[in-house]
Amino acid sequence: MTVTADIDSGRIESRLADIASARIQQRNGSMAGSLYLGSKAESAHAWPNQPGITINANIPQLDPLAWQQAITPLMVDEAPTSSSEGTQTPLTFSLTTPCVVYQEECLGSFSANGGVNGGFVDMGLSGNLVTGRLQYNAQSPQPLDMAIEALSLDRLLALANVQHASDAPTPDSLAKSG
Repeated sequence: MTVTADIDSGRIESRLADIASARIQQRNGSMAGSLYLGSKAESAHAWPNQPGITINANIPQLDPLAWQQAITPLMVDEAPTSSSEGTQTPLTFSLTTPCVVYQEECLGSFSANGGVNGGFVDMGLSGNLVTGRLQYNAQSPQPLDMAIEALSLDRLLALANVQHASDAPTPDSLAKSG
């Protein structure tokens, strides 16, 4: 792993072989950063010039349950206060994988593109199981809004018949009943 920092210019660059590369810099008092994962990390990229963080990933496989377990400790159950609203760094992302894994089985390809800004999530989904749009607003009485364009019911019903226990908790906003 290499890390290069130029304190005078406010730039930090890091690379982990061809697995991950990141560039972060201060731009007009705001942070501008980019993170590239998987095959997206193999080539050099320009320094980000727009405020916010951009994540681009093209990975060989994605296990959503393992991913959920990995990021659960990072999630903080705090509502934004009026002093912190509007100060969240915008996040945009693009994720592509030829293989979504569930119980050690590859279910097919998947891509997600979208962003998070001010606690609002908006993303387009496309894959072998589902195609559509997802929006999440934790401040809403009904935080999750999904528009499904295509759904592979045969495959999903087959998955429903398989028992699986996940140690990851359900997000509080989804576990609450209206």
